[in-house]
Amino acid sequence: MVHGYLATLILLGFLVSTVGCMSSAPRNVVEPVIEPAVGCAVSTWVDQQPPTDPEAEPFVGRWYVNADRTIWAGWDATDLHVGENKILWIRRKGTQLQVVGRRIDGRSEPLKASIPCCYPSGFQASGVYLPTAGCWEIRGSAGTSELTFVTQVR
Repeated sequence: MVHGYLATLILLGFLVSTVGCMSSAPRNVVEPVIEPAVGCAVSTWVDQQPPTDPEAEPFVGRWYVNADRTIWAGWDATDLHVGENKILWIRRKGTQLQVVGRRIDGRSEPLKASIPCCYPSGFQASGVYLPTAGCWEIRGSAGTSELTFVTQVR
């Protein structure tokens, strides 16, 4: 019985000294994620078939598209989540796709895009990593064409 009592006292002393050390040690402060005060003004997508390409099967579904219809963004583009996503882009054949993005309702690391080389047609798949949920602005450009859309990342 004395051993059990002694063990409990030793354990309590260890916990008190550990907590005391922890409270006096400097801590890394992580700022909370800032949620939008007002809703995210999400861009309008279209439910259409983009221009066909002899190098690929036709794609039908939801797409973001620019005014002159030279860049389209589809697949997961209209339903993005935190982490890895795939976006299929349609751009002018022979142009180099670039993708950037930023969270517009709070702090976050920027979007990270992975764009494989050398798609011979106008279709271009990409990987897009989004580090946080929130309201995001994503911009794809190829040659002189550009598409910017705003989406809610869940």
